[in-house]
Amino acid sequence: MKTMYHFHSQYTSLIALAAIGIALFSPSASADVIVTEHYTIQIEHPGFRMSVVTPTGVALPADTTTGLSFLGSRTVSSKRLSQADDATTYRVTNGDEETALVRFVTKPQTIELTVTLENARSGNISMRTGSPGPAYGLGDHGGWEKNANVAATQKTYSIQHNGHGKRWLSSFLIFPQQGAAGACFERKNGEVSIGPDYYQMANTSTSEQNFYYFIGSMEEIYAAWRETRIAEGYPGVAPKMDGFELGFETWDLLRWNTTAATCQEAIQSFLDHGYNIRWAVTGSGYWQERGTTVSFGQYDFAKYPDTSAPLPPDFGDWCAERNIRWMIGQRTNFVTVGGPHSSKPGQSGARIFDTSPDSQAGLDKGFFLKDSNGKVVERTSTTFPTVPCYLLDGNVPGAAAWFKERYDIWGVDGVKEDTMMATPDHTIFNAPMRAIAESGDLVMARCGAYSSPGTLTRVNDTFGAKSMTLRCPINYLQYAASGAPNVYSDTVGFGGMDDVVSTMR
Repeated sequence: MKTMYHFHSQYTSLIALAAIGIALFSPSASADVIVTEHYTIQIEHPGFRMSVVTPTGVALPADTTTGLSFLGSRTVSSKRLSQADDATTYRVTNGDEETALVRFVTKPQTIELTVTLENARSGNISMRTGSPGPAYGLGDHGGWEKNANVAATQKTYSIQHNGHGKRWLSSFLIFPQQGAAGACFERKNGEVSIGPDYYQMANTSTSEQNFYYFIGSMEEIYAAWRETRIAEGYPGVAPKMDGFELGFETWDLLRWNTTAATCQEAIQSFLDHGYNIRWAVTGSGYWQERGTTVSFGQYDFAKYPDTSAPLPPDFGDWCAERNIRWMIGQRTNFVTVGGPHSSKPGQSGARIFDTSPDSQAGLDKGFFLKDSNGKVVERTSTTFPTVPCYLLDGNVPGAAAWFKERYDIWGVDGVKEDTMMATPDHTIFNAPMRAIAESGDLVMARCGAYSSPGTLTRVNDTFGAKSMTLRCPINYLQYAASGAPNVYSDTVGFGGMDDVVSTMR
């Protein structure tokens, strides 16, 4: 996209704006103006305060005081270093005389702004504009608000994975009335501030950060967002129609009392009453005692008999005969070496857990998440398993393929992923689940970032009518606004399904 650049010239800036039909503001003499075929970027000084204007209006207004800040201080001056058809670079200086390079890359619907700190420094980098108006998105962070419009009150969201209600994360915000959106990609230090006062994206600890802004119609913005996600390493998953059919999940009805017999009885009751069940999740208890979801292939054959090798058990054949896809609960955490381990008194779930069969292999291959010092991270779930675990790092080359090979030993048709451990890096889940989905199996994903790694994205547990009527509609909307529209609401009754089945008998 050919771009025209104008520097310190009010007269030429106004001519350029008129040429594309914009007469909505008058840039000051101290402003830089970047004019493209689709939008115009204006940068006001001091503060490096950015606004974006289209032929139909102001898409992103400038903040009144602050634009780019880094290392704890706002930008006070800038100098243009270079320009090309679609790019321009500045060196900026903040109030503490620290410097950074700022590079704009312009595409028809995308503005990519890259800030790189100089002098081998690392710290906070943030970019602020004025508040464009009503805003939607932010994945789970937006899903727990009382108002779907997250710009109703000023608030800062730390984009962090907490292992419970905030496990599908996104920085993406869309402003539909203005035809604008924004996002930044980071792995553990992201923040988004939004409200009536301003809109700001930040990384609290980095040496370089990309900020993306999207301009255009809703169709154009979401197409550009998809293209950007793929380029950043977060492609989506093609939908599978089986996943949108009526399904059955064991947890609400059976809790830990899952066996082939109890599952078949419950599913058959629904089938007999005309419910066209097309998938069934066995969420718990199918593994051998003291095992977990990563005890690959180690079924509890007393609960799930297997009269004909190889795996899976006969329950898989029973489901296949009825055109039902059998899915299992699946997590990506491995019980640490040195087991068996005992959970602390008062914690739920099994009290003793063996070391996962592949834990040592994962350590040897370097497939588990490490901290900034190179030490393998250990986390303990408050739900299951309640002992220290390693977390698969799907960003490590080869880790997703290795996990997929291990998962294949189960011999099932898909998974309900439900890893419940807080992690400093929210991007580790996408690749392993996507590998399973791309192989043809169904994936109901709970954890992930920026794009859904599953055919469906599961909202957090729904507790009866209050949760379904108040939280879920907002949660659904925020997922869709973030670019993940295929949503599963999890259990509906949550503890009441036994009454339903009793009346069906």
